[in-house]
Parts: sequence; C-alpha cells; structure tokens
Amino acid sequence: MKWRFIDTKIHSGAWNMAIDEAVMTCCAAGRVPPTLRFYRWAPPALTLGYFQKAERDVNFDACAHLGIDVVRRLTGGRAVLHDQELTYSIIMPHEGCPLPDSITDSYRVLSRGLAEGFRILNLPVTMSRPAPRSGKLGSSAACFDALSVWELEADGKKIVGSAQARRFGSVLQHGSVLNDLNPEMLFATMKDEKPQRLERAKATFLEKATSIRHLIGRPLPWNELFDAFKEGFFIALERDLDAHFVEDDLTDDELSLAEDLIENKYATCDWNRRR
Repeated sequence: MKWRFIDTKIHSGAWNMAIDEAVMTCCAAGRVPPTLRFYRWAPPALTLGYFQKAERDVNFDACAHLGIDVVRRLTGGRAVLHDQELTYSIIMPHEGCPLPDSITDSYRVLSRGLAEGFRILNLPVTMSRPAPRSGKLGSSAACFDALSVWELEADGKKIVGSAQARRFGSVLQHGSVLNDLNPEMLFATMKDEKPQRLERAKATFLEKATSIRHLIGRPLPWNELFDAFKEGFFIALERDLDAHFVEDDLTDDELSLAEDLIENKYATCDWNRRR
C-alpha cells in the first residue's frame, strides 16, 4: 500500500494541529494516501487533551510570559509541552484500516515503529502494558506524569507520549519523542486548585518521565534523531501494515484547509479554552 512521508519542519502549535486535521479530512476522502508526518514547534507549545479543562489546568499568564503557545489537540489525555522533541503523526482512513479495531491493540502496532527507532539509536526501551484500571495515574495535568497502555519507557520511565483519535473518517495517532525535557518550564505553565499538589508532582516528575538527554547525558543532533525514527517507522510499518513510502509534500487542498482551520478553530479561544 502506498504511504506518504512528509517532514513539515517547524511551525506554530495551531498550524501543527490544523495540519493533522486537514490530513485526516483529505485522507478519509481518498485525496491523499495514509501519511506519516514528522514535525517540530516554534515557539514551544503546550497542547491540551481534547477533554481537558483549560481554565482549571493552565496558567495562561505564565504561558504568555514565557512565549509558549497553548492549543487544544483532537486527541485525549493531558497536557504536553512540545519543545525539545521529535513529534510524529500517523494518519490513515478508517475504512479498510489495517489496524486492529481495539485502540489499545493499535497502539501496540504503531509503537513498534518507535521501538525500532530506539533500537537503531542503540537506546534500550521497553513497551509497557500497565493495567488500564489499576495503573496509577499521575498527580498533575501533565501527560508525562503517567504511563499508559503500550507506552515506551526507559529505566521504568516514560520517554514517548502518544495519543489516538478516530474521527472525520480517519485514524490519527500522534506523539512526542523526548530529546530533552524541562520540568521547570512544564510546571510553570500549569495551575492546580491545590498548589501543594502541583509542587509535589514537579518534585517527583523525573521519577516518572525521562528523555534521551537524561539517558545518555546529552540530547542527540536533530538529523540523527530524525533519521533513526524515520527508518524505524519505515521498517515497522512496511512489515506490519504493508506500507511502501514515498517522500512528498502537503497538497494545496491540505494547506488551504489548514489555513481555514487555524483561523476558525485552532487559533481561537473558543476552541482552546472551551472546556
């Protein structure tokens, strides 16, 4: 099956989230093939889970002071600060989708591409499967404060955060591979009705989350990170989903739709603060 690989490089939070939706819409309509996309963020951005309560969890004044975008994702889960990382999205039409029907099982399939990337980098990771009901939730609104089903971990700590949504006739999974992380900046963007709870979460955050820098003492050069995970996804998706990749660009339709989505959705308070 023909797939696209697209590197959309560095953009704002609203642009990145609008592109995910635009690709989903065009993919469901059959105008573009299934797509693997890599991207980065400038300025840094805090993305909120689809159901997350923005006014309860986000310190918007601190985000503005620090120059951090705030945008709501299509996917669930909790807040992610996107800065020193590689972000990926995988999008395919829901009709005829070769993934398992179970979201949990489809995580396992797609996470193999991430695992292959770490293998190429010679960084030891494992795929964890904590019980969904008995696994401990984190004590803050931060995504990397807790492991989810089939997440990748290193030394027992979360190193990749992913989330999935099935809407607009497509399946979307996107996630972050942490090259580095800054707990001080992350928790500066948050608030809690019990401030002491947030302080405790910040104090223990690095017991639950890690990054490549924390594993090997330095972040990797971007091209090394990019090449390893690109190869890893190509290997795993070709093996598991019969994906044959062509490097490509976004279409004019996708770019036009994304611009409309930025103006009317992802750059608006109505979308980003609606809960």
